[in-house]
Amino acid sequence: EQEASLLAMSRTYYKQLEEQQQQVRRLRHDMANHFTVLDGLLEADRAGDAAAYLHSLQQSPGLLKGRQFCENRVANTVLCAKAAVLAAEEVDFSADTALPEELPLPGPELGALLGNLLDNALEACRKLPPGSRWVRLTVRADRGLLALRCVNAAAAAPEEREGKFLSSKGEPGHGLGTETVRDIVRRRGGTVEFLPSQGQFSCILCLPLHEKRIRVR
Repeated sequence: EQEASLLAMSRTYYKQLEEQQQQVRRLRHDMANHFTVLDGLLEADRAGDAAAYLHSLQQSPGLLKGRQFCENRVANTVLCAKAAVLAAEEVDFSADTALPEELPLPGPELGALLGNLLDNALEACRKLPPGSRWVRLTVRADRGLLALRCVNAAAAAPEEREGKFLSSKGEPGHGLGTETVRDIVRRRGGTVEFLPSQGQFSCILCLPLHEKRIRVR
């Protein structure tokens, strides 16, 4: 399931890259026309209009650099895919990430950690009106540890039953994401805390970055 989820996000990510390339090709094709318009405006002594036209041209998608969250391909793929979904839901998302190109953590597990946490954050944000939705993610890999902190706006703390969080429908849905995270962290010998508080929900986890696994019986 983790591999299938990561594959789906990879497809979304590469679709976004292809769309950006198409925008660049269209911009190059139309560049001669843009120069003609600018030249005409300047010849007519309409410098203000020329400046406005140039500014609008600079904001075209073909000139805007695609988002690059970090050097790690898996993390960058997941974050780009989830950022697009969050933006579509009018969620203010920011990510402070510092992950190297290679990590001693399987891609599906890293993708599952990031994907599930952001999915849960989105579920919480959907209960709030646009303008009040936000998610803040911080991820660092340093000195043999992966440290992650994800905080999102929340209307209320999620319902908890027998140590597991429930979905907004009162069923083990939101809990599936947190339980997946807990399982990965437990098998990797790390620690994780889910902290509901007034107006927000936080997850703080720490994973040792080594190949050794904790044997689960």
